[in-house]
Amino acid sequence: MSVEVWVTLGGVILAGLLAWHQLRASLYVRRREFEDIYVQRYWEISNRLNLDLRIGSYSGGDFAELADAEDKDAQYLAMWDYLALCEDQIDLRKSGNVTDEAWAVWSSSIAGTVSRYPYEAFYDLIEQGLDEAHVDESDRPWEHLRTLRHDPGAGLPDPYPLSGTGWRQRWRRYATGRRERVALTGLEVERLKMRRR
Repeated sequence: MSVEVWVTLGGVILAGLLAWHQLRASLYVRRREFEDIYVQRYWEISNRLNLDLRIGSYSGGDFAELADAEDKDAQYLAMWDYLALCEDQIDLRKSGNVTDEAWAVWSSSIAGTVSRYPYEAFYDLIEQGLDEAHVDESDRPWEHLRTLRHDPGAGLPDPYPLSGTGWRQRWRRYATGRRERVALTGLEVERLKMRRR
């Protein structure tokens, strides 16, 4: 082969790699922009909660006091919307539309929030009402959160089918724009250590 053929072949390969990298980067940016919409939804919902509920989420509050509050319905609706948002985030991850970096933050936040005041008490209130109405388990809202509530010690497992810490899974997620870099993050290293114990 002549030098011109090698130069042409090298140029084609380089152009292909640059095109793939650009596509991967645009997929990653698109996913991050999509995640920002959910972060905005979170803050909109959070801002609808009254100050007592926000403070109580850190110090533990009395949910019975909310039943007498003037804005009870608005507060219940905000908590319902938050639990629905959490379920949407889990579904998005399951379909592969959430990056690994965002999922690391979202999953710990979801698991922590639904197990503390006021969401834990609100969830129990909803479950009690559904039990009294004899609503079948399969017809109830928040399928993923229900699993988390039944076994809170297990944490929130990654619902994305290609999750994992093997180099092939990491490479595949990187190549499809679901991960910023191929290397393990500090959080993934800690999770691996905990699994091995």
